[in-house]
Amino acid sequence: MSPPSRQTARSPGTFFLGNLAGYRQDPLQLFLESALASPDIVRFRMAHLPLFLVIEPRYITHVLQEHQRNYVKGVSYESLRRLLGDGLLTAEGDLWRRQRRLIQPAFLKETLTGKLDILARCVERVIARFHERAGGPPFDLVPEMMRLAFDAVGRTVLGIDIAHEADDLEQMFAAASQLVYERMQSVVKLPEWWPIGRIRRFHWLRRQLDVLVVRVIERHRHEGEGGRTLLSLLMAARDPDTGQDMTDTQLRDELLSFLGAGYETTGDGLCWIFYLLSSAPEVQARLEAEVDAHLGDEAPGAAELAKLTYAGQVIDESWRLYPPAWAFTRSAVAADEIDGHEIPKHAIVVLSPYVNHHHPRFWPDPERFDPDRFAPLRQIPGFAYFPFGGGPHMCVGKHLSLFEVKMALAMLTRRFRVRLVPGQSIRPAPGIALRPVPRMMVTIEARS
Repeated sequence: MSPPSRQTARSPGTFFLGNLAGYRQDPLQLFLESALASPDIVRFRMAHLPLFLVIEPRYITHVLQEHQRNYVKGVSYESLRRLLGDGLLTAEGDLWRRQRRLIQPAFLKETLTGKLDILARCVERVIARFHERAGGPPFDLVPEMMRLAFDAVGRTVLGIDIAHEADDLEQMFAAASQLVYERMQSVVKLPEWWPIGRIRRFHWLRRQLDVLVVRVIERHRHEGEGGRTLLSLLMAARDPDTGQDMTDTQLRDELLSFLGAGYETTGDGLCWIFYLLSSAPEVQARLEAEVDAHLGDEAPGAAELAKLTYAGQVIDESWRLYPPAWAFTRSAVAADEIDGHEIPKHAIVVLSPYVNHHHPRFWPDPERFDPDRFAPLRQIPGFAYFPFGGGPHMCVGKHLSLFEVKMALAMLTRRFRVRLVPGQSIRPAPGIALRPVPRMMVTIEARS
């Protein structure tokens, strides 16, 4: 017999729009304040759509693991699918299971360690630019880190040097992502054929990105890359049950997913790390001491990176405060009950790393930047910290992202200090990722 239904806390809103105006104005504040008042589940109304923010870790386990087949990516991912196609990030059901089985081997730790030299060369380009900027006027760090992230994913996944095209491509992805996020927030979604400027602009951007990816696939097919890139590994992958490989459409969708989702979260994540280090001199000093003790002037390999335990803590704590993937959504296939809380059919369920990472129930003094929270042997409660999601759909690119970020942090810290220009008002802007706005102006100081 089911337990009696519980009264789920509701966030107050207006009669017609519910919580929609507050969500559009600042979803981070809306969700966090509601979670502090009701730390299990909070019900919102976005015009006519019911939405549930799930905070309690046991309930998140219910959604992402125990009953994950009832909670699909659903309506919130339909807008993202317009940009990325049916890649692993947006696929569902049998297609997702097949693609995950084919893709997973290419993103194992042991596979990715063979790509560290590629990541190091990408960071060396940043080092060369930072040498030119050292002692010079302030500049915006965000485009620099986005360029690094895009260069890294382009060279490791596609096997091409896109440094000369990176700025244009990054701007195209940024513009397309913004249009996708605006559509996600819209209660009424205009049809694809509607002749307005932003829909036309989106279709043009998608066509340009398709041209690039199809060209790369064809080059790999005719010239071959000898297994040196993740794309070549995907092209060689065969389904163990059927022996089938990926079609060109599936390859294109996966590559767009890796480019679009991979670079934006990694680039934004790097920005927040340097932002926090700039205001924490004692953390900066400990990080520099560790890097100096284990790194020489050469690019680090897997063994050297493994020794940088405090650098790993700095990354973890930075992404606790500013998780690049700030929220995940699911849609209920059928009505459900979570510990007495009724979840209607088709309701949207939100699981927010940002909310749980800032909740004092899980983190004492949650706004303080303290990498020792992640010291070895410290126990972190499940789903109190989940920057890469959880369950079967955990981000497949987790290890690639962490390798890239640790490599960049170590190599740049070895040579420079990044100083935040005082007096700025920088805030996290939720979109596809959590980006610093309006800018992050810094100066570069070369270390002796």
